[in-house]
Amino acid sequence: MSKGTCMCCGCNPCVRQNARDSESSVERMVMRVLHLTLKKKWFDMILSGEKKEEYREIKQYWDKRLNRTFDAVCFSNGYANDSPKVTVRLKYIQTGLGVVEWGAPENEKVYILRLGEIIDA
Repeated sequence: MSKGTCMCCGCNPCVRQNARDSESSVERMVMRVLHLTLKKKWFDMILSGEKKEEYREIKQYWDKRLNRTFDAVCFSNGYANDSPKVTVRLKYIQTGLGVVEWGAPENEKVYILRLGEIIDA
């Protein structure tokens, strides 16, 4: 695994560097990345920029898992180490009704992960 890659999946944005000045002093900031696996349809829609939200059921499992602060979401299309991955900035998480065409259940509240720009693909 190369320098600056995630220990879990090898994605690049888990560690980013911000130069403070033109000298060699560099501040290292660790990004908090949520890792999720998606079916190809949803993965491709996020990768193309068409899908701006991801949904998860309001269940005890997701209550515990999403009860933290995350900077980004690393989506993978499969469980293998070499599966395609895309990392997207996470704007916020809220509950509500999602867009059915983007995979949300009809008339059912879900966790809505509002996605920002693609960081790494």
